[in-house]
Amino acid sequence: MSKKAFALSLLICLPASVYADNKKVAQPMGKTLKSEETLVVDLFKAIPESKEGQLLQKEMEAKQQRYAGILQKDQENLVKMNQELEQKKSMLSADAISVKRDAFAREQRAYQTKAQEFEQEMRMFAQEGQQKMLQSFTEAAEELAKVSGKKAVQDRSGQYLYVADEVDSTVDLVKCLDKRYDIKLAQKQKEEATVLAEAKKAAPSVAA
Repeated sequence: MSKKAFALSLLICLPASVYADNKKVAQPMGKTLKSEETLVVDLFKAIPESKEGQLLQKEMEAKQQRYAGILQKDQENLVKMNQELEQKKSMLSADAISVKRDAFAREQRAYQTKAQEFEQEMRMFAQEGQQKMLQSFTEAAEELAKVSGKKAVQDRSGQYLYVADEVDSTVDLVKCLDKRYDIKLAQKQKEEATVLAEAKKAAPSVAA
């Protein structure tokens, strides 16, 4: 696997939700960052060039090769079983052929199950590695920003790896959301009260 292919595979499998789950990552809300306050990095280049990225790539390649070797042996065994069945079926009874075909089918299902399990294990391994790398990158981005006197570090994709607390307006956003919610709630309650009052007026009075 080339460095570019490795980096691309990690970035494609790294959804925005992964950034959101990391407490070190934030998005500047409501306050504009000047270009000179932001450092721009390229994760596509950084991932395969970093020691941690290179180690993850080697571990993934080793795991892929091991799984591929196991599956290749199983596949060769299936081919051998099928060839033997074809060569000997003229000398076997119908029951014996049925038994061998059932055995072949079981082995084939086992092979398919194993291939799916290996694929799932590789996916989980890659995701765990991505999480660890993201943690390392965001921590390094925070350190880099502080050393450089910057307020944010942004990937070329547009995703922020680090944003200083002073430019994060999340608290103000929540206040704004709550204010709008209270206004809408009050308006809804007023409308419901008006409907109820009109319904009472329209209802016929009951004579005592």
